[in-house]
Amino acid sequence: MRGLITVDKLSKGKSTPMLNVSLDKIFNKYKSYKHVVKKIRSDRESVFLATENHLNQQGVLYEKSAPGQHVGKVERAIRTLKGRYRSVLNSLQYTLPDSLQESLNLDVVQMLNITPNVHTGNSNPRELTAGVKVDASKVLRATFGDLVIAHTPNNPKNAKSKSEIGIVVGRDFTDSGTIKFWGLESQEVVARQSFTPISIMMCILKIQSLQLMKHFNNNLMMKLLLKGWKKPSMLLMKLSMMMMVQEIQNKLMIMMSK
Repeated sequence: MRGLITVDKLSKGKSTPMLNVSLDKIFNKYKSYKHVVKKIRSDRESVFLATENHLNQQGVLYEKSAPGQHVGKVERAIRTLKGRYRSVLNSLQYTLPDSLQESLNLDVVQMLNITPNVHTGNSNPRELTAGVKVDASKVLRATFGDLVIAHTPNNPKNAKSKSEIGIVVGRDFTDSGTIKFWGLESQEVVARQSFTPISIMMCILKIQSLQLMKHFNNNLMMKLLLKGWKKPSMLLMKLSMMMMVQEIQNKLMIMMSK
């Protein structure tokens, strides 16, 4: 694979109208890089064949593979992407939530696009296409699946938390150093630039600590035990944490499996 791999999500299924919209988006992206798409080649799947008139109107030549054949370069690219996807998935120390599968697919594509190959020499497909050098020290500050504590920028005084535990699910190449972050509590993907990597054990301990404070604030039995005390004793805190460890670990796995 010598060129840039370009993907787009067909939000309403693989129909010809949706495919035409997606192709136009891809053409416009290449135009922003000062490139013009002149030819498209695909296999003979009916949904692709039906795009020929639209492509011709855009000045794009459409070529079809031989009957029963696939486009070799495309098939090799798909196999490579699937292999990279499985490799990352198997390297994680937890079960990736289903909602983040798409983010992993996109990250695999992005990482392959910034990786030099035999055709690009010391450069890479993204640099050759976009004309902008990738700053690895900023773009590769974290990898997909890393557990981090992300810090909220310009946090207002009345905000509940200045930071959140979560997972790195990508990076923003248009804003150097920014990661795409999925919060364990909010379960939303947001952009963050300031973050601190943590281990999975530290992640569990942090969650235990947060849940323990909620436990002291909300649990009636603990309130009765601690009645009249300004601060809970270390013994009670340890006993409470021991009782909660399994519960919190189960909650962590449930949150990550959603």
